[in-house]
Amino acid sequence: MSTGRFGRTALRIAATALAVTGMFGALSAQASAAPAAPSAEATVNGMLGGCDWYSPCGEVGNNSSWQMRVTTTLGTGPHFCDVWNWNGGSASVWKHANCTQVVLERNGHMGGGNVDVDAFTFADRNYMLNFHGTLSWKTAGVWTKIQNTEGAYCRTDWNYGVPVCDVVWE
Repeated sequence: MSTGRFGRTALRIAATALAVTGMFGALSAQASAAPAAPSAEATVNGMLGGCDWYSPCGEVGNNSSWQMRVTTTLGTGPHFCDVWNWNGGSASVWKHANCTQVVLERNGHMGGGNVDVDAFTFADRNYMLNFHGTLSWKTAGVWTKIQNTEGAYCRTDWNYGVPVCDVVWE
């Protein structure tokens, strides 16, 4: 089950309230304990703690007329993803990276909740990308990386007959 932007915000507020309520009793015990080192999983995509119901996960919605490909394992896996923005930003930093490619059907959704989508593409067609207000054309098979705090929402542009994906902050 996936929650939208507003559902995650409400959950964060509730979790913060619970944390603040129980914080005062646990302060003395935490003050003497040394912090644990983060695991490799906790630093996926450079975000300490990974993602779960409290912290956001990258997500993709496919409301286009075509299948997409997504990956949740950018950097590991049996396939390859040619990523144009390896650093996750809007600058071109190319990387031929291992990944596990998964098909996302038309009208499909993946990510959010505790599933973190790392990147997406259309394998068999070019697509238009609106990356935080900057428009560009991407060639079929070129992957766009998204961060934990981003969502990509794709639709069909009937004027041009191509998929258009908007990458936005969640």
